[in-house]
Amino acid sequence: MKKKLLILFTLINVLLFNSCTKDDVSPEEQKNNTKIEFTVLNSAGNAAANATVSLYKNSTDFDSKTNAVQTKISNSNGIALFDNLEPLKYYFYAEKDCQNNLNSGVVFVNPIVEGVTTTANILMTEAESTIHVSSFFDGAYEVYVNNVYKGDISAYGDKYITVESGSYTIKLVQIDYIFYADEYTQSTNVSCGNEVTLEFR
Repeated sequence: MKKKLLILFTLINVLLFNSCTKDDVSPEEQKNNTKIEFTVLNSAGNAAANATVSLYKNSTDFDSKTNAVQTKISNSNGIALFDNLEPLKYYFYAEKDCQNNLNSGVVFVNPIVEGVTTTANILMTEAESTIHVSSFFDGAYEVYVNNVYKGDISAYGDKYITVESGSYTIKLVQIDYIFYADEYTQSTNVSCGNEVTLEFR
């Protein structure tokens, strides 16, 4: 009789153990275990602490930078961990000072795997700023930015020059002239990722 009770007790324990194995995970637990661990790197390839990293479900939200799924701040090792995620193909945006990842990867190729921690690097580069030179003259001019030649601009033409944020002096020098070349100069400050338009009349 004791032997039968022992066998029955052992059988109950086995059934209970099998019903509680880690393979039998609830949908909520599965979601909790679906994570992305980003390592944010600056333009020098070093870990970027205190970078703001946001996750988006689609390109519309990413482009407008609205409705972020989550936003995190990278730690001292450049790590930003996102959890409780759905298995989707996420867009991501990282920024710090005048650097962001718009010139590198911004979206996963495939949806992340449910119940798994996906790891990825985010490489930030200097955000591009632009000086838009608009000429209202009826002749061609050479364009100089901080005394560095950047090409020519045609009559009533436009020229776009990519720069980093900072202070710049733009000079136009007349190409075709009889006695002396006309010169026109303007100075401007360009902030991170913005475009400044200078009209020469």
